[in-house]
Amino acid sequence: MHSIPHFATPSPKIWDVPLARRLASLAEAKASGARVVAFVYEKHDATYFRYRCHNVARSLATGRDWRAGWFFRDEAAALERSLDRVDLVVVVRTRYTLELDQLAVRARARGIPFLFDIDDLVFDVQRIPQLLNTLGHGSPAEANYDYWFSTVSRYAMTASLADGFTATNALLGAALGRTFGKPWWVVRNTVSDEQVLVSDRCLRDKDPAHARGTFLIGYFSGSTTHEHDFGIAASELLPLFEEFPDVSLRVVGYLELPPELRRLAGTGRIEFFPLVHYLELQRLMAEVDVSIAPLQVNEFTECKSALKYFEAGLVKTVTVATPTREFAGRIRHGENGFLCAPGEWLPTLRTLRLGEVDLEAVAEAARRDVLALDHGEAVRKELEAVYGAAADLR
Repeated sequence: MHSIPHFATPSPKIWDVPLARRLASLAEAKASGARVVAFVYEKHDATYFRYRCHNVARSLATGRDWRAGWFFRDEAAALERSLDRVDLVVVVRTRYTLELDQLAVRARARGIPFLFDIDDLVFDVQRIPQLLNTLGHGSPAEANYDYWFSTVSRYAMTASLADGFTATNALLGAALGRTFGKPWWVVRNTVSDEQVLVSDRCLRDKDPAHARGTFLIGYFSGSTTHEHDFGIAASELLPLFEEFPDVSLRVVGYLELPPELRRLAGTGRIEFFPLVHYLELQRLMAEVDVSIAPLQVNEFTECKSALKYFEAGLVKTVTVATPTREFAGRIRHGENGFLCAPGEWLPTLRTLRLGEVDLEAVAEAARRDVLALDHGEAVRKELEAVYGAAADLR
C-alpha cells in the first residue's frame, strides 16, 4: 500500500493566541457591528476545545452577524472585566468553580445569556452507573468513583448556572431540558477548513482500494473508554482474519484487545498507533479501506455524534458503524456507508473485502455528504440561528 506522507508541521497549537489579543478581538468584533459569543473552556486540548469552540468560532467568522472569542477557565476574571464586549457566554464542558459562578452572576446582571454546552451525557449523577458500565468500568477502583462522581457533579453545578444549553444532538439536548427545565438547542460537531485542506492533501496521495494489495480495517478509538464498544464487532473480525490472509487491522488510540484477537497481535496483522495530532489522524484514516465504529446501544452512546463518519468521509474512507440514531441519521446503508447490528459485521466486511461493492463510489458519496452538511455556509447558518435565538433569552 502506498503510504501517504506525514505532515512535517501539522499545525500550530490552535489555542496559542495571547489573552490580550483575544480580548482585543472582542472589542474589534463589537466595533464592526457583529454580535459576539465568548466561549469558556476548561483547559488546553485538541479534542472538545477544537470541535466545540475553535471550529465554531472559525465558522462564524465567515459571516457578518456573529463573531466568537474563546477563553479558558482560569481566564474567567479577565473575561468578566470585558463583558461589555459580549452578547452571549457559552461555557463548554467545564467543571464548576467559584470564578465561573461569579462570571455567571456578572453576565446575568448585564442581561447577557449564559449557556452551558456539553457533548456527552455526563451531567446527572443518577446516570453514573450506566456511564461506568458503558465505559468498561463495571467494577472500578475507588479512584474511578471519585473521579466520575466529582466530575459529573461539577458539570451539573455549572449547568445549574445556565439560562439554556447547547448539545451535539437532540437526544442529549432533551435530556438537559428535562433535567434542568431550561431551553436547549443543537450545535453539531462539524469540520474546519483546516481539516478539509489537509484531507484534500491526503486524497492526492490516496491509492484506490483495488490497488492496495491488502484490506486494511481502521479502528480509531481516541481514548480508553471504548473497550466494550470494540467488543461489539471483535468476535466477527476473527473469522474474517482467518478466511482472508490479506486482512489487517489498524488501531489508533487506546484499546485493550479482546482475547479472541490478542493472539494476532504478534503476527504483524494488527498495528497500533498512539493518539496523534488531529490532522495526522486524517492521514491515518486515509490509508485504510474501511473505518469501523461499533458502539453499544444505550442512552449514553445514543447521545454521541457521528464524528467518526465525517472525519473518515473527508478522506474518502468508508465507515461501517452501529446504527445509533446519529449514525443511522447520516449513513444511508450501501450508499454512503454501512450500518451493522450484531451478527452483520462479518457478512458486511466480507462483502467489502470480496469487492462486491464499489467502495470508491460509496466513499465519494460520503465526502459529498460531509462537505454539504458539516462544513461551510450550511454550518454557519445553523450556528447563527442558534446563537441568535439564545441571545434573545433575556
